[in-house]
Amino acid sequence: MNTHSPFTRILLLICLALTTLGNTTPVTARVPAEPSAPLEDPIPLATEEADSLVLSENQLYWKQSTGCAEPSVEFPPYCRIRSRPAYGFGARTVFEEPVFSGPNSFGEPSSNLAANSSHVFWANRSNQIVRVSRNSTLSTTAELVSPRQLVTTTINWVATDNTHVFWAENVFTTPVSARRGYLYRKPLAGGPAELMEVRNAVIHDLKADGSGGAYYIAAVFGEVLHHTKPAAGSGFTTQLAGIAFTQSYALNTSTVFVGHETTGRVRISSLSRARSRPRLPSCTPARLATQSPAAWPPMQPTSTGTRPASAVAPSTACPS
Repeated sequence: MNTHSPFTRILLLICLALTTLGNTTPVTARVPAEPSAPLEDPIPLATEEADSLVLSENQLYWKQSTGCAEPSVEFPPYCRIRSRPAYGFGARTVFEEPVFSGPNSFGEPSSNLAANSSHVFWANRSNQIVRVSRNSTLSTTAELVSPRQLVTTTINWVATDNTHVFWAENVFTTPVSARRGYLYRKPLAGGPAELMEVRNAVIHDLKADGSGGAYYIAAVFGEVLHHTKPAAGSGFTTQLAGIAFTQSYALNTSTVFVGHETTGRVRISSLSRARSRPRLPSCTPARLATQSPAAWPPMQPTSTGTRPASAVAPSTACPS
């Protein structure tokens, strides 16, 4: 007859289990060693300020404010563009405007940099698209490519390929619902600027697709990646190329990689899965009265910034 109580039997079972575990040889899982990376530490390519870094055909370009602006300016503007081979040696200056000349400065970059096989492009503090040759020297003067097309906008994003330069002109205002974004392109071989798209939101993170179109981020419900490209026949068409709440993106000719803000994930998607959306009603904003670089009027200060002396207001056919 078993005289052990239930509690005693439970204790005996626990002791038996512990004894068994103590006599069992532990099994140790062996994880293969992680192979050593070919480069354990980043290789310093330049020990200086480097903003708006861009890589084009194995050549790096960046802008900086140190060393060329007035030392008395607490937050100096960018006034120098530097370059060096991505896999070589020797950084050099391809453009510099050494003396701060106020808000009407012609060359000082105020946007990101963009480069193709022949030139480096940016928007200056007077909202003009300018460029210098990739082989330019310290004494090179920036060349005017295009003025802004509207007098109330700010150019803060540029992109280029070997046939066009693209830029975003934005209206930053409050409330947010009153903001506007205008996407333009201009043939590098010559010709007028073309209005590609109008958005009721700020356009940013602009990239050329290499086929006459451009990708960019703009708000629909949250930030969404868009692709505007030439339509069959004439005009342009816009597709939604990503999901809502796009934080950043990278792409090649077939695939887009999207950083999703709310989930903290990077998603991959084929560009062929982009969804078309209706083009906004067409409109033709009035361009600046003077298009010729040789006759470009001086910038004049106003209560809201600077504007060309002969600039005209946008057409009422477009949001302003």
